[in-house]
Amino acid sequence: MLTNGHVIVKRTWRSGDRVKVTFPQSLRFEAIDAQTPNRCALVYGPVLLVALADKDVELTGDRAHPEAWIHRVRGSASDFVTDEGVRFRPLNQVQSESYTTYCRLP
Repeated sequence: MLTNGHVIVKRTWRSGDRVKVTFPQSLRFEAIDAQTPNRCALVYGPVLLVALADKDVELTGDRAHPEAWIHRVRGSASDFVTDEGVRFRPLNQVQSESYTTYCRLP
């Protein structure tokens, strides 16, 4: 049952019972807010990706179809790169790199 954005599982639990949760793993852009629709963060499933950059990043691809111009980096399980060469990494994996969370989109 879904209540206020939370899933509630009601049942009598037994030893060995398990709950399996699957999150959709697709790229999407999330705007900062309704007043700033052209400043967006890139998300992969539930994971926030940040652009590895030391300045503002402007992207030119179609925000409705990021999978057409943002691709997984070969040999990496979690890094992505745009056709323009902007590299994205999960925020929790950033070490000492400079990064920006919100990019400009048309």
